[in-house]
Amino acid sequence: FTHFGFVGLARKVRRRGHDKGDGVIGNSGKVARVAAENGVFYGTVDDGVVGKQRWGREALIERRRVVVLALGHSELGGRGSLSGASLGHGGQTLMKSTRDRLSGPKPLRSYDAHSPDERRPEPCERLFMAYPEGVGAIDLMIGFPFRDKKAVYEYLQGGIKDKGSDDLAMPAGYMFKDVPEEAGEEVDPIDFTFTEMDKYGVSAGLFGLTDTSREAKKRHPGRVFFSLEVDPNDITGAVRKIREANDSDGLSAVTTFPAGCLPQVPVSDRRYYPIYQTCIDLDIPIISNAGIPGPRFPAECQHVMHFDEVCYDFPELKIVMRHGAEPWEALAVKLMLKWPGLYYMPSAFAPKHYPKAILDYANSRGSDKIMYAGYFPAGLTLERIFTEMKNVPLKDSVWPKFLRENAMKLFKMDGVP
Repeated sequence: FTHFGFVGLARKVRRRGHDKGDGVIGNSGKVARVAAENGVFYGTVDDGVVGKQRWGREALIERRRVVVLALGHSELGGRGSLSGASLGHGGQTLMKSTRDRLSGPKPLRSYDAHSPDERRPEPCERLFMAYPEGVGAIDLMIGFPFRDKKAVYEYLQGGIKDKGSDDLAMPAGYMFKDVPEEAGEEVDPIDFTFTEMDKYGVSAGLFGLTDTSREAKKRHPGRVFFSLEVDPNDITGAVRKIREANDSDGLSAVTTFPAGCLPQVPVSDRRYYPIYQTCIDLDIPIISNAGIPGPRFPAECQHVMHFDEVCYDFPELKIVMRHGAEPWEALAVKLMLKWPGLYYMPSAFAPKHYPKAILDYANSRGSDKIMYAGYFPAGLTLERIFTEMKNVPLKDSVWPKFLRENAMKLFKMDGVP
């Protein structure tokens, strides 16, 4: 049958309760089955599950792909029906009279009703979504393949006491599988990274300021933006370094790793305060690690609660939490609701491990606060990131913001193709 111009294959479902509906094929080509009982719509998708909801909009979610079912809401006293709506992935029409809706036992809530053989969907799965093509992502944590990983991470060795870390590919290697390989002398690191970016639809990136990234900016204008890493233990030196780099190269961000400083510096420590003020004066956001560090360092200095005090003392500061904020991601959401200048990016996380609290927030009140960042070449390949990204449950309207628009706005990335 066709519905709103979408061609689908129909399948009758077994009668459960009052109504039955026809299946609809969405963008994955899987046949969905839906039924209604006591005003609650539920069903299954091939190799997947269906979220349930009474008289509202809901999604059919597969474990690997998404089929969307839209149930239009009818006000009581209206025509008394639920009409299908097309969201670009197909639709479904189910009819239920006002009398049927109002008679019988009180409808169960969406999270109460489920069939015995079906797991309860998580909140972030009860959404309609589809990974967009052609958006042109901006990667807020990307670099060039390492030639010598040991040399890259030498600066962290003074704080690591665990001898087992010596055998890891990188200090947090125990957390990652298939860490990107080192590049041989015959590999042009700039060509390698930009070939991968083009392959996976990454238009631009935030690169650490080095001679290599300067050369990359010359070769690829409009696609390279600079960040500068600082250690606040040298307060005056860090402030001067920021100002000089901004004058000479133009900075889009300052970055810092509180747990990786030696000695460690808590996010709300006084040593950071001149740096925060400098970022305000230059209108440059600062990006800070948040949550349990990957290397085997103590974690208290990156507790998310530190950001609360910083945002209070510096209401004009734009500060971005990176590297997950776990296990305090729910607290991170609360603080982002509270403070206008606090943001988040899931760098160093494979997309299948993005925290659910963050995804739920991005799909609701936080659509302007969450932005994409990868982890190449440190721990993740672009191939893995963008293969798994297709299964991240974000709303259609959120994808462009997450992949591109929020970064362009916050970091003032003009001229991105």
